[in-house]
Amino acid sequence: MALLGNALAQEIQNTDANAFDVIPQGQYVLHVSKTELVDTKDKTGAYVKVTFDVMGPTHQGRKIFANFNIRNNSATAEQIGKQQLKQLIVAGHVQEPLQDTDQLLGAEVLGDVIVKPAHDKYGESNTVRKYREVGSAMPSADMSGSNTPVGDAVTTPATKSFSSAYA
Repeated sequence: MALLGNALAQEIQNTDANAFDVIPQGQYVLHVSKTELVDTKDKTGAYVKVTFDVMGPTHQGRKIFANFNIRNNSATAEQIGKQQLKQLIVAGHVQEPLQDTDQLLGAEVLGDVIVKPAHDKYGESNTVRKYREVGSAMPSADMSGSNTPVGDAVTTPATKSFSSAYA
């Protein structure tokens, strides 16, 4: 038997078991808080993995994740990934050319967040359908509408530098 102590027991008791449930579909202000370049599972491609912090109008502090294919065996997946990444760059006023994923850090955008339905072994999740400039529309959570996901790669992470993707 291992005793956890009163402080840890209290923290666990006060933890929200539903903290990772999806947030409702809608427009949210998103802040880029983490980026990395990741090889695809089969090591034949790469994607930019971005973590967003939700700033509002609701669900502040929640996280949303996006993957942007930049090298992929599928030309279509690569094209979609590059288009989505360009949309983020433009909406977030990120300086171009993008030579390092760290250039994305701190960018704020208005994201059209949707709920992707559960599939295979994965439950429901959030993804961003479109990135807009903050101030281009009033953000609002919306419980109705389409749940059509965009091309979003889900692979096992393995960090690499962004510059090596073009070496």
